[in-house]
Amino acid sequence: REATSRACTLIRRLARAADRLPSSLIISGVEQRSPCAVFSGGCGDVFRAMYQGRPVALKYIRRYQETDQRETRRVRFHKLCREALVWQRLRHAFIVPLIGIDMEGFPSSLCMVSPWMKNGTVINFLSGFRGVTRQSVVNRLIREIAQGLAFLHDQKIVHGDLRGSNILVDDDDHASLTDFGLTVLSDATTQSQNGAGSVRWMAPEILNPDAFGLEDYKRTTASDIYAFACVCLEARPMWLHLTCSPPFHGAAHCNDASVMLQVIAGVRPPRPAGDLIPNHIWSVMQQCWAHNHVNRPSILGIVLELMNHQPVIGTCKSVTDPSYLDGLIFML
Repeated sequence: REATSRACTLIRRLARAADRLPSSLIISGVEQRSPCAVFSGGCGDVFRAMYQGRPVALKYIRRYQETDQRETRRVRFHKLCREALVWQRLRHAFIVPLIGIDMEGFPSSLCMVSPWMKNGTVINFLSGFRGVTRQSVVNRLIREIAQGLAFLHDQKIVHGDLRGSNILVDDDDHASLTDFGLTVLSDATTQSQNGAGSVRWMAPEILNPDAFGLEDYKRTTASDIYAFACVCLEARPMWLHLTCSPPFHGAAHCNDASVMLQVIAGVRPPRPAGDLIPNHIWSVMQQCWAHNHVNRPSILGIVLELMNHQPVIGTCKSVTDPSYLDGLIFML
């Protein structure tokens, strides 16, 4: 892994010096792009297209195009190159892979290309289940999300914007994390640094760095842990047949500004009435929501805790091993 990291650093420096993308990142032949964006997010627009006979997602990085200033565009180019190089080398069952970067779909623009996930986001996917079946599917997806995040953290990568809309479900019905790193691209190229992401998934130290003795806000593995608990809560209504809702949905004064003040003051969403969230998951969520980031558990500890509540068959490999599914089967 150390040799791979050094090689990626060298390639990144060469690309920066040459002011161009490495040829290994560039692909051609993306065609049949949908006329309109299928999804629009904070960083870009997603189109459906075809590549080598298979459907792909073509992500137009809008922020890269939102300036005419040469220097700003260079900064964005270098950030995009860095994130793409990191993403390209990630291979894990619960991480969306990067196929490459397309430079032909839009004039003078760059688009990231990844496999098309027909099931959509985890939120869309869960809407098709009911009752006990839904609960078992949610429990499995939560474990898979944790395992995908564990792989990122093991690779020294912070997701930065973990929430339901950034978690897809692949064609085999498994969770697949996406859009990690793109918030960093946004942060580095916008005037308002706190504008990327959603405040309802943000840890208190991001919302108010001064209160924690931090000079500036910075997304960390600890803020990812906080967001993971919010994702668990976000999926909670799906354990019945309710519409999925963001954290603090339905609470008094639940606009974003009010939510920010509540989170900074140490307020967390209450446990839903009834048995919607299993005790062991609620316990994990409370630990993840610790006000001081140093008191939150590691994602590896969370994965092990979730695994302890599931029967396991086979030989257990590292939860960060991309091939762990060959030897580890989680029974629902």
